[in-house]
Amino acid sequence: MYGRWAIVVRLLSAGLRCPVCQEHFNTWTAANPPPSGPRGKDERVPVCRAWVLALHNEVNTTKEVPTEPWTVEQVAAKYGGDRATIRKAARLALRSIQAMVVPRAYTGLQNILAQG
Repeated sequence: MYGRWAIVVRLLSAGLRCPVCQEHFNTWTAANPPPSGPRGKDERVPVCRAWVLALHNEVNTTKEVPTEPWTVEQVAAKYGGDRATIRKAARLALRSIQAMVVPRAYTGLQNILAQG
């Protein structure tokens, strides 16, 4: 697994406050391992985005959110493709999950986001 992605997965694995959510995350990641392998950045980023999107869609399905699963194209249309727009969206998304993770995990995720 790639450096920062490995840290994000570890932080979420241990840092989700809800035991049911934590169990679901750990079960899902065991069945759908995070991306790894010798890929260049141009290949790695889309693969990691697709993995996170699959996790997002799984959570919505589990929570019975009445929406169709998102596609990579829908995410790009909603949040843009330039780095600044994506980082802004990531900061907002991180704030939205703050109550779901323990403080140490939240701080770790903030630090990863700050690294760019």
